[in-house]
Amino acid sequence: QMMSKYSKINKSDVASQDLQQAYLPIYGTVQYCFKTSSKSIAPFVKLNLGYNMYSINSKLKDAVGDPEAGIYYAIGGGAVISKNINVTLLYSSYTAALKKTGGNLDVASTSIGLFVGYVFDLCCGK
Repeated sequence: QMMSKYSKINKSDVASQDLQQAYLPIYGTVQYCFKTSSKSIAPFVKLNLGYNMYSINSKLKDAVGDPEAGIYYAIGGGAVISKNINVTLLYSSYTAALKKTGGNLDVASTSIGLFVGYVFDLCCGK
């Protein structure tokens, strides 16, 4: 059974519902690249920090309250390999709240992701 400051929410009341929620972070990134003697691998650490918009479908809203935005952050590291392949491991946290008369129910979701991408070198004037 989920508990909150303002009421008890019985899982069986909402378990049969088609419940959907979504997080949409808007954030900035700080990335520090380490200097190494290797020309083929460039390791880095990064931090994302920002505002997290939170939305839920009407069935969930009726059951638990109005959604309220929160904070998004992520921390991780990785490497750029051969100037074109970017590999990043990132721990992310999304927070929000469900607002109802009498108090809020805090909502949080975390994830660990492995991202692999290709870096296009589109800079002019080399």
